[in-house]
Amino acid sequence: MAGMQTPTSTEPPEHATHASPSMTLSPDLLRQFDTPGPRYTSYPTADRFVETFGAAAFAAALRQRAAAACTWAAARRRSCPMPSSIA
Repeated sequence: MAGMQTPTSTEPPEHATHASPSMTLSPDLLRQFDTPGPRYTSYPTADRFVETFGAAAFAAALRQRAAAACTWAAARRRSCPMPSSIA
């Protein structure tokens, strides 16, 4: 890809920061940032992966998504042929 550089060294880039071995975190600083924050969530979320979701359910989900995409496209006067493989 244009503009991409391949690393030539195992050294971290100049802009990388590292904690100093002598660095200490004060209790005040820890309390300041001791708050809940966002967490990484995969999509779909893990609770959607169940044994009962088989090929038929997958095909139905694809048809539903395709129909929604076509509805969106039609509202914008764009074409959206339903793929015959999931119709």
